[in-house]
Amino acid sequence: MTFDGARLSLLFDKYVRGTITAEEFNEFWHLVKEGQASGTLSTKLTTLWQEWAGHTAPGTGPDKTKVFSKIMEKGKEREIDFEKLRAVPGGQRRRLVAMAAAVVVITAGLYLLKQHQMEPAPATTQYAAKPMTPPAYTRQIVLPDGSTVVLHAGSTLDYPSSFPENSREVSLKGEAYFDVKHDNKKPFIIHTGTVRTIVLGTAFNISSDSNRVTVSVTGGKVRVETGKKVLAELAPNQQVVYNVPRDTAERKIVNAEQLVTNWTKRDMLFDGDTFGGIAGVISQRYGVTVKFKNPALARCQIVASFSGTETLEHVLQTLCTIQNASYTKNPEDQSIELDGKGCE
Repeated sequence: MTFDGARLSLLFDKYVRGTITAEEFNEFWHLVKEGQASGTLSTKLTTLWQEWAGHTAPGTGPDKTKVFSKIMEKGKEREIDFEKLRAVPGGQRRRLVAMAAAVVVITAGLYLLKQHQMEPAPATTQYAAKPMTPPAYTRQIVLPDGSTVVLHAGSTLDYPSSFPENSREVSLKGEAYFDVKHDNKKPFIIHTGTVRTIVLGTAFNISSDSNRVTVSVTGGKVRVETGKKVLAELAPNQQVVYNVPRDTAERKIVNAEQLVTNWTKRDMLFDGDTFGGIAGVISQRYGVTVKFKNPALARCQIVASFSGTETLEHVLQTLCTIQNASYTKNPEDQSIELDGKGCE
């Protein structure tokens, strides 16, 4: 079988985030043991460690004793049996033990850094599609006012923990789809560099980088401006492309729904995927823990497709209807439990 470095990288990212399933962890560990994984993991580990160190001021990092304790906890959680590894022949044993320890150390460090940085709580939330390493998946976020954002992989959204009485303002780097709750008294403003997109309540897509900002409207009305200059007022299926270096704007008629779903639905098309695999995607996208009361339900294969802009409840209800299953939400930790007849 050909070694799949991309798959290993994805599984490693899920392991560090704590979203990896037991089945995926077994696959991850199998790839590590194949012997060709060291180059890929070395790069990932080095990058993570450098970024971790770069976010910690001298003298303020996690206590070494806590790191050691967390290493032990992580080893037990992931059932890395170091005793069995000692029985493996010399060179291979040293490589496996070192790799296992490195993975656990990095995870422990990132966990403690996260805990350390949470005190005190910041006034502004920065939500990246995936923290620390280059983002690899799309995420849906619910803002303090109930508006929803589908944040493209590689993008970052800054927003306050609660909006003030007279405004709702966020900052975006990258691409996102917004579905904004209507409020005449509190306009919703998205900052993308020097460009401001202002709405009262509507749905639209923004894509931005240092050279270009593109706004495409799927519903309602949007005003796009830079400084005191209005670039465009857009209705559904209208788009404006602003060239930042040239300070010019071009309006277009587009199929906005298609433009949006071209990327939002990319990982939400399931063609015979297992319920367990789909649960992993849902966990990533909506930021929830998904469990199976009946483990056999996770083996069931499902065919379903979504635009990628739906709510978590809509997706769960659809999947459960297809599989004749049910779901419940734990009010304490908001985790999801799925139950129903399993599959062989």
